[in-house]
Amino acid sequence: MKGKPSPMRTRIILSTALTTAAAAGAGAATYHGHKPLADIAFAVFVVSGAVAVSVAGAKLVRRVRPGTSVFCLVLAVFAVLIPAATAAASTLPKAKWVAKADAACRTIDARVAAIPQPKINPAQPQRSDLPKVAAYLTRLSPLLATEIARIAALPDPATDAALSHAFIRNARASLAAERASAAAAQRSDLSAYKASFVRDNHYGTQASTTAKRLGLRVCGQ
Repeated sequence: MKGKPSPMRTRIILSTALTTAAAAGAGAATYHGHKPLADIAFAVFVVSGAVAVSVAGAKLVRRVRPGTSVFCLVLAVFAVLIPAATAAASTLPKAKWVAKADAACRTIDARVAAIPQPKINPAQPQRSDLPKVAAYLTRLSPLLATEIARIAALPDPATDAALSHAFIRNARASLAAERASAAAAQRSDLSAYKASFVRDNHYGTQASTTAKRLGLRVCGQ
């Protein structure tokens, strides 16, 4: 005879439905718009999660009290749809992201330009030049840190999010190397300064290249 399922079976069905919903929701929440094939895969992932939730919910409709089962089904479906909607709302159209990032760079660049630069070759300074280099970098680094923080605070672009992350990652690495250069210059440690300068130049070049691939004009200079 078929009757009401045991509490244990009911919990298993509910757990399956909500776990599937959570997995699909997590996929939606971490999705940030990639290439067309990835778009298709993402859509299949979310739809399959919704279907699995619906199937599990249908079992509850047949086997548990109607009011309770409908509520659980609605709850499971919302567990899929709400994160997906939130993920979509947490991104910016790429053109808008580029405009905002370039605006942040433009603002900071104007302040950087106001800092007098020492008239030396930063790649090959003399030991006697290091105090001037240290003074310049000490004023420069906080401005660059602000610029990076403003860009990192933006929602991800709807496309090329991974590329934007790479840009920010390289910019932060360049800033860390620049701070190390400033510290070495303050200690008058010429060899440490040069080593840090090479790292700064490497990551700065990577950041600039990535910025250009993103379509950034000001930040890519």
